[in-house]
Amino acid sequence: MYVAEVLGERNVAIRTTQLKQAHGRYFSFSGPWLRDSTQVDHLALSHLPHRRSFKLVGLASDTVEAPTAQQPGPDPPSGQTVNMSDPLNTTAGSVPTTGGVRELVLVDGRTFCISDDGGQMRERSHGMVHDDLRHLSLFEVSIADADLEGLACTASSPLSAVIVQQVRHGGHPRRFSCVMIRRRWVADGLREDIHVLNSGHERETVRMQLRIGADFAHLFDVKAGLSATEGKMSPDDANHWTIRSAGDVAAATRVSASLEPTDVDLAAGTLSWLLELPARGESMVSIIVEPMVEGVASGVAFTFGQAPAQAVPVRRLAAWQASTPKVVSADPRISSAVSQALADIAALRIFDRDGDDRVVIAAGAPWFMTLFGRDSLLTTWMTLPFDDTLASGVLSTLADLQGTCDDPPSEEQPGKILHELRRRGGGGPFKDRDRYFGTVDATPL
Repeated sequence: MYVAEVLGERNVAIRTTQLKQAHGRYFSFSGPWLRDSTQVDHLALSHLPHRRSFKLVGLASDTVEAPTAQQPGPDPPSGQTVNMSDPLNTTAGSVPTTGGVRELVLVDGRTFCISDDGGQMRERSHGMVHDDLRHLSLFEVSIADADLEGLACTASSPLSAVIVQQVRHGGHPRRFSCVMIRRRWVADGLREDIHVLNSGHERETVRMQLRIGADFAHLFDVKAGLSATEGKMSPDDANHWTIRSAGDVAAATRVSASLEPTDVDLAAGTLSWLLELPARGESMVSIIVEPMVEGVASGVAFTFGQAPAQAVPVRRLAAWQASTPKVVSADPRISSAVSQALADIAALRIFDRDGDDRVVIAAGAPWFMTLFGRDSLLTTWMTLPFDDTLASGVLSTLADLQGTCDDPPSEEQPGKILHELRRRGGGGPFKDRDRYFGTVDATPL
């Protein structure tokens, strides 16, 4: 499927068969990214009833029928939209605004990533957070002497996304010879495959640059729009670097690249590659960002050379979705609402790091990806008809963390059920402890 733009209207998608019938030259792809990107511009799909003109602008994950002249088409299903919906409550005083830019949020367990819908992490609330520390505060890809125009942004699952961008070369506003496709996965770290494709008939040479940085700010500071001192980047070898915290936090971020950079500027935190692109050819650079806490690596789930579909988080998500009951109704809105609710629940699951089968549910993404007494209990209670393992996991975990003493700063009391579990060091009740019991309703529940 390809994202197409009805000229003068919103983005929709059309079938590849329609493109093939309408024009002999069309985009085709093998696997998840474009292979032959012959440009098709302003296709007149004469066999469609409304005979409108389309402009091909990218690819989408599934079919969304083009609207007729009389009736506008439906909004694409969640996870298949061209533009991501705003995931942040920008009216809340505790959540920083980012100038109205739409954002892409990916989450898996205790790791989440926020960027704009072009994949860039450069705003106050952007970055990759793992276990309540921001291990990536800057992640910006660019092409020298060119602008990147966003074409499509699709999150096919809670932990993966595809971003398609047109490379507009400086001085050539109508030139469309290159396309950049960024495929991102998040689970105990981040992997991003950056494809640059040359759809033209001549060889192209482009310089791609990645600016990267980590400030290791605590989640509470990130949420408030605050930042910390950027860590220092040092080389491990030609393809691996480590960013170490400049403060007293025992944390670091390991950066790896599948292709050795042409140039490296450690002070600026930039990696550059000179990519030679043959006619209708491509080049790809994979980047892995792995958090390290107290010298221990997080164990990023998506590694070099591994098919993402074979990674544990992807197989685990597919198995859960296949095992949960499906709702069939004469009213399609009910089935759609339940399916979306279950997809949201799947994104909020947190698995025990020690290999235990115990699973708990977080309070919300992205800022509340941790165990909350009240929120987790109510959610698992309502989820019982679909999955009773969530309830047993939450009850067992809360029992293990039940209060045992009187501690006024954290409001702990013997037998009391906790309110919130966090990484120690976030200030307030979490300055010296990792749990807070200041709630009146979790224990009765």
